[in-house]
Amino acid sequence: MEFKKISKTLLLQQQYLDSWNNYKRSVDSINYPYWNYIIITASNNYQAEGYKKQIEERKEFLPKRTKFLVIPDENNEGVGSGGATLTVIRHMKKLEKKLNDLRILVIHSGGLSKRVPQYSILGKLFTPIPRELPDGRSSTLFDEIIISVSTITTKIKEGMVIISSSLLLLFNPLKIEYFNEDATCISFNEKAEIGQYHGVFYSGKDNYVKKCLNKRNIEELQKEGVIDEKGNVDMDTGAIIFSINFIESLFSLIDTDEKYKNIVNNKIRLNLYVDFLMPLAEESTLEDFCKEKTEGEKSEELINIRKKFGKF
Repeated sequence: MEFKKISKTLLLQQQYLDSWNNYKRSVDSINYPYWNYIIITASNNYQAEGYKKQIEERKEFLPKRTKFLVIPDENNEGVGSGGATLTVIRHMKKLEKKLNDLRILVIHSGGLSKRVPQYSILGKLFTPIPRELPDGRSSTLFDEIIISVSTITTKIKEGMVIISSSLLLLFNPLKIEYFNEDATCISFNEKAEIGQYHGVFYSGKDNYVKKCLNKRNIEELQKEGVIDEKGNVDMDTGAIIFSINFIESLFSLIDTDEKYKNIVNNKIRLNLYVDFLMPLAEESTLEDFCKEKTEGEKSEELINIRKKFGKF
């Protein structure tokens, strides 16, 4: 009798093939659940135009029923990942009276690619990947992302899925359990030595997030009690699902031009993973939330905005 362990590599290879097959179904089949909108954020108008051209070149390989949009940061200034998210929501509310029954994918790609400056104009999203796709085309990060998320449409009826172009996820979307909660995050176990440079979640047995910590060192993570017996933490992947009700709540903060300009700007620079998620964690306090680091300037305006967010 032989007893052999299946390697993680083989499982990932099979998962990729499954994702590829589902991606092909999303392109070829009218019955396969699809993204109503795929929205890419950009840092400015020039980068946005580059993204549009790249998408146009791939038109025949993309789902025909999906509408692709590219939305640059307000006034071509960095408004933070949170500001970019609110800009997307504002844009969607202008396009659609109701967002119910819509599946919306948002790919945040407004960075300037400082670590790989040769792609700063087009951004990291269309960085070439040194491999061929199963159909023989040369691959880019964008192509791989579109393939990897193609199965998520079978797991959600409506809502907004937000991911970052900084990370390529390869996982089994069939394990997603989404029951229309306000926000649902996709995470995975990772060594605390790595997790300290990212967001970390701590949840109870019901999987509801109790603590949402952002870039805390090992000592702080130990103090918070979020490191398990194997030395791992529950690390944020940057992938989030927002319910339609939660999107409407966020829109109420920017439903006039004046409110939008006061909250989405280069000075405030809201952080999606801090300013949106931290107030939702069960054990978060307003005091700790207001002390949390920010992408922009720590100001009275930001504190007032965080107090509004804290009401959610």
